[in-house]
This record gives sequence, structure tokens and C-alpha cells, in this order.
Amino acid sequence: IHAQEPARLMRMMRLLLAGSLGLAVLLTVTVYLSAHFVINLLFGPDYTASGDVLAVLSGVLAFRCLTFTLAALLIAVGWQKWRLVPQALAAGLNVGLNFLIIGTYGIMGVAYVYVLTEALLMAGYLALVVVWRRRSRLHAAPV
Repeated sequence: IHAQEPARLMRMMRLLLAGSLGLAVLLTVTVYLSAHFVINLLFGPDYTASGDVLAVLSGVLAFRCLTFTLAALLIAVGWQKWRLVPQALAAGLNVGLNFLIIGTYGIMGVAYVYVLTEALLMAGYLALVVVWRRRSRLHAAPV
């Protein structure tokens, strides 16, 4: 679709991103607000403190919803191989920060690092989409 109808692809991707953003907000807010209740319900009061970790990890849902949509666009336009760059950066940052964080901040630190690296991954994919759009506009035939 992108080679024959690039405008249609971009309209479709805007709709998908809008839907993904709505889903991201809904899931993140729901999990964040219900984290302690769900942990208490499933595992009992001895595990209530785990609700703090789940609440932090709810941020991953927001970034993941958008990352999946951006990844689909990158695959659709043939930029699959470029996804490796933000993936490698996010993975390297995750491992490095976890080595620094675990001893001092424990599981909560790990949760925050996970959210941060998911945000970095999403930002990297978004940057790739922006670069692709700029390049595709430069090479587009005049109408």
C-alpha cells in the first residue's frame, strides 16, 4: 500500500496511532488505579506492596501500545532493519541501568528502568518514522 498509495497509508497510520493512544491511556490508567486492588484480590494482603510495582509497570502499557503501531509502519515501508538501532540502544541502557540500580533501589528501580527503556524504544521508532516521512517526501513525484 505504501508504494502505490502513500497518502492512504499515512491516513491509516494516523488512525491506528490515535486508536493506540486511546488504548494506551485506557489500559495504563486502569492498571495504575487498580494495581493495589488487583494484587490484594489475587494474592492477598501479604502482597499488597507489589501493587506499587504494578502501578509503575503500567507505564509500559502506554509505550508498548504506541511502539507496536510504529513498528508495524516501519515494517510496512520496508524499514524493518532500522528497528535494530533503537532496540539495541534500549537493551543496552536497560542492562546498564539495572546493574547500577538493583543494589540500591531493588525491584522498584528495575520497574522504573523498564518504563524508561520502553519510552526510549518508542521514541526511537518515532524518530525512524519521522526520518522515513521526510525522505519519502523528498523522493515523491510531484503531483
